[in-house]
Amino acid sequence: MGFLWLLGCEKHNCTTGNPIHSRFFWRRYWQADSLFATAQFLKNKARKKYRFSQDVKFLPSPAPFFEKTEKSETPLVAFLGRFDRRKRPHKFFNLAKKFPNVHFAAVGISQNTIFQNRLKKEYGGQKNLEFLGFLNQFEDDKLSKLLSKTWILINTSKREGLPTSFIEAAGHKCAILSNINADNFSSEFGYHVENDDFTKGLNFLLENDRWREKGLAGYSYVKDLYSLEKAMEKHINIYADILGEE
Repeated sequence: MGFLWLLGCEKHNCTTGNPIHSRFFWRRYWQADSLFATAQFLKNKARKKYRFSQDVKFLPSPAPFFEKTEKSETPLVAFLGRFDRRKRPHKFFNLAKKFPNVHFAAVGISQNTIFQNRLKKEYGGQKNLEFLGFLNQFEDDKLSKLLSKTWILINTSKREGLPTSFIEAAGHKCAILSNINADNFSSEFGYHVENDDFTKGLNFLLENDRWREKGLAGYSYVKDLYSLEKAMEKHINIYADILGEE
């Protein structure tokens, strides 16, 4: 008995630490009672691509939520991710030059220290740009406090699955600004960037405080699906169904 999880990695469609084409994966596949993905868009995509004989179902991973958030009085936007080339953090830093009245907080480090040092050397002098390094959410509440103040989470990656940071940010009532629109997350709860025009998207969300309405909509959506209570209830019901319990 068991589940097979298909996590939201757009590039490799990875399972937990294992490439989907590995022997471990297929051994688990044939032993599994059910297949699950943590993003809606992966269900049909995974089944079609890998020719699974059964449907892939959606099963959310629980995420923290906060009823009370104290948003910054002045515009605050954040980047949360690795400072690696494929994440394109320079696009976030370049926005800081165009929006001097907005504070930009960058959370993350690079796997390539040379590239990271180059970024800090080029952009570190901007008064409205802050490098916060890696914030471990399992060790303290610094990340949560930042997201509670943040207006907009900006993701500059060209392609990903459904980033966990989207769900975490929405749980703190942040709007989303991104190229990525998995599960219509950016278009529904922020702004879906086209043609890499992040400037247009940021202007749109800041104008008339649109970010606030989008952030509240995202909060309601993820709370209903990803809250600890809701997510664990789904997990328990699935186990009970497999075990034949009522």
